[in-house]
Amino acid sequence: MILRRVTEHVKAQNWFAVVLDFVIVVLGVGMALAAGEWLSARAQKADLATAKLAINEDLSEIYGNALERLALKECRIAQVQNIADRLKNMDEPWTGIPPYANNSAIMGRLDGVMRSPFRAWPSGSWEAAKSRGLLKHMEPDQRQAIEGAFIFAPIALDLQNTIFNKQSLLKALTLETELTPSERRRYYDVLAGIDAASALLETGSEFTITVMEAAFEQVAPATLTAFHDNLREINTAGSAVYGECYEPITLPNVDLTPASAEREP
Repeated sequence: MILRRVTEHVKAQNWFAVVLDFVIVVLGVGMALAAGEWLSARAQKADLATAKLAINEDLSEIYGNALERLALKECRIAQVQNIADRLKNMDEPWTGIPPYANNSAIMGRLDGVMRSPFRAWPSGSWEAAKSRGLLKHMEPDQRQAIEGAFIFAPIALDLQNTIFNKQSLLKALTLETELTPSERRRYYDVLAGIDAASALLETGSEFTITVMEAAFEQVAPATLTAFHDNLREINTAGSAVYGECYEPITLPNVDLTPASAEREP
């Protein structure tokens, strides 16, 4: 219809009407595009609200993993030092290291000389939201705070896998056997790799905890408050698995709501 009107106005050389027709067309297209963008943004904001639920769950898991790593840090260091000292003492017969009982299917059937958590460090919810363009609707400060926590997740997963694989190479040290100097050096190198990867994982965990606690109100206050409320059960489970190696988790830097703060950690 618009095209026919424009044609008629051109034939009549009514240039004012032609210009007016084009203005109407341009405005109509512009308004349609603006409306489409508004509807799309509104839909994406609704999708972001849904995505935040999964993001908060992943944040809570990452936060718990990081705290657990630090709860075992001092014992892990002592274990490494003890094994290293025995390996360096070439004159001492190798009588074996008392193994810990293996109660996890993922660790295999044979007992080991070291143990550490093997956890998921999830970041899929964040990457999915990013790929769908949802994060542009998040407040910049909030996005930066959350991204800081997720940056370390894939790194932590790689370090954890490295530790897990190298720990399996030390299982033979539970045996009372004769170790040659070259064998001692080989086991020492494996232990050094575990120590280096563990130190990086612990340092990254400290960074992650600092980022999340500093951004407590922006990131997921309800999720972290719920984590605090479950702290007694978390510490009980950790002590049951790791015994004296487990240092109970505390959350001194988190600004909890009064209701949660009154609860005993």
